[in-house]
Amino acid sequence: MRKKTLCSLGCFFLFLFGFSQTVQERIDQGVALHEEGNYKEAIQVYESILKDDSKNADANYEIALTYSSIKEYEKAIKHCDVVIKSKSEISHLAYLVKGACEDYLGKPEKAIKTFKQGIKFNSDYHQLYYSLALTSYNLRKFDDAESALLSGIKVNPFHSSSHMLLGYLKSDQKERSKSLLSFFYFLILEPTGNRADQVFKLIEQQQKQNVRREDSKNITININSNFDKNDFGTAEMMLSLLEAAKTTEINENKSEFEIFSDSNASFFKILGEQRKDKKGFYWDFYVDFFYELVQDKPMYEAFSNQIYQTKNDPDNKQWLIDNPIQIEKLYFWLKTYKVKI
Repeated sequence: MRKKTLCSLGCFFLFLFGFSQTVQERIDQGVALHEEGNYKEAIQVYESILKDDSKNADANYEIALTYSSIKEYEKAIKHCDVVIKSKSEISHLAYLVKGACEDYLGKPEKAIKTFKQGIKFNSDYHQLYYSLALTSYNLRKFDDAESALLSGIKVNPFHSSSHMLLGYLKSDQKERSKSLLSFFYFLILEPTGNRADQVFKLIEQQQKQNVRREDSKNITININSNFDKNDFGTAEMMLSLLEAAKTTEINENKSEFEIFSDSNASFFKILGEQRKDKKGFYWDFYVDFFYELVQDKPMYEAFSNQIYQTKNDPDNKQWLIDNPIQIEKLYFWLKTYKVKI
């Protein structure tokens, strides 16, 4: 009898504790359940909050996020609309989730409209620009995608995915110099991992474009009349010449890393020397950045070693082990660099 009484009291106090939780504590509980992959339980927690307050912005946003995770996109959109209508401080997040759900539902044009509305609501949230760019890119609307990416990078220049997507976009448009600049910047921000491996391989492929080797003495360079836009024609030509020079006598005693680093340094210097009176995002952001970087020999050495990690070169690995302070200096310089855009 006593055991039953104790059990009843325990259940009563458990119920009383649950009832006395604040809304924020219950939301935190739901978030924890979501992060553990217990989506149904998380939804139950959020629904208990919405039963008392159907317009609670935080609960509506979190349940929308959970519904999107289990691919119940229509339900997610419904709750996003509640948050958006509330015009709360987290409404920009709801625009992002709603747009993504619309895209997943095969409604990219609707998604684009939603992302644009989100940007109008909060122009300082870079993820909306990236999502707008990605959806536009998938629709092959390259100009719209580029415009969104440039705007997003201006808001947050450290968003690696934006630089990566811009690199792919300019590669698709056959604008090699701009693509390489975007990819190099991406590798500073994200030098390791599968994405870095893929980007590095594409950099190597782009550098080899228009150059055909029969052997070390017989090299053919094809110079296209359709040079990169925005005055990058000279750099485009020099890229091919630099690639052709990699197997000449001047480089015969250099390691692959040294050839890679020296060739990139020449590319950055050529662009910097061509900089005068040229305007536009690629000149103002990328060219200025890399031209200043290459002027500082120790800093440029750190950059080259940092982005070369995907090659699994023993000497590169040892340099990184021996020079952690130089890498720290590189990233301090990156964070404090005054972007000219």
